[in-house]
Amino acid sequence: MPNIYVLLTRSQSLLSRMIHRLTGDSFTHVSLALDSQLQTLCSFARRYSHTPLPAGLVHEDLYSGYFDHHRYIPCRLYALQLDEQKYENVSHSVQRMMEQSAAYRYDIHGLIRCKLGMESNREKHFFCSMFVASILHNAGALDLPKKPSLMRPQDFARLVELSCVYEGRLSGLMHDRTFDPHAT
Repeated sequence: MPNIYVLLTRSQSLLSRMIHRLTGDSFTHVSLALDSQLQTLCSFARRYSHTPLPAGLVHEDLYSGYFDHHRYIPCRLYALQLDEQKYENVSHSVQRMMEQSAAYRYDIHGLIRCKLGMESNREKHFFCSMFVASILHNAGALDLPKKPSLMRPQDFARLVELSCVYEGRLSGLMHDRTFDPHAT
């Protein structure tokens, strides 16, 4: 049975520091990957590593861009085992959205509404945790404790269906593939 991966991080960006101060959450960003090598890692985040805006649906790369310049940040990687059909549902949804990534926008208003406990459902507008939660929920891969627009990155750490396979600094994740039974 295939796994998908959920990566939680907390950078030192201005937005991340603000979220951390307001929520006290250990992690302020979440990404989704369809493979154990995290080559398909994606999320709603900054489009360019040197500036927070514009932001939207992006492919994230551990070895270039923002993550490569911030290898010291804390992270936690979770695996979610799925049956073939649910994996295909997730994969198809991610692929379809990535193909139309220019049509999607970062939802800063939704982020604020999330903090206030208010749902947000603006078409083609997401923030990182709303994106991951929506993909997993809509694909039937995961039952969520709350609506996708109310999920925060830290909420994924509390889901019993997710198995923690790595915890430490991002630099360690980049070099340690012991969580992957298929790594060489």
